[in-house]
Amino acid sequence: MKIQRLSESGKCLDRVPSEWIGVDTQGNYHGISWIRIDEKSGIIARSAMRSQRFPIIESEILSEILVFEIYQELNSVLEGKSEPIEILQLDQIIKTRTEKLEMISFSGTSRGGNR
Repeated sequence: MKIQRLSESGKCLDRVPSEWIGVDTQGNYHGISWIRIDEKSGIIARSAMRSQRFPIIESEILSEILVFEIYQELNSVLEGKSEPIEILQLDQIIKTRTEKLEMISFSGTSRGGNR
């Protein structure tokens, strides 16, 4: 909801973060989340977790972690504490990550600059 309000006030382009979660050959989960600030820049959050023997769905927990991470990064950029990255760089990070892992889930509105 906070990200939606920031988007509605014109502080970022996307109303919701996009997210991609994959798994490597050892069963470890890797996730990335991103938001476009404007047509030329965005932010990204990355996290990973090992498969646990708890009665949980790892991809859902990782998704929740990514939401908090991307919101913190968005605030950091909006407060001038960190810099956004160019959309082309964002696209390259996403492409590199998605080529190396098996996709578990994807959600959102965009894949960096590729709409």
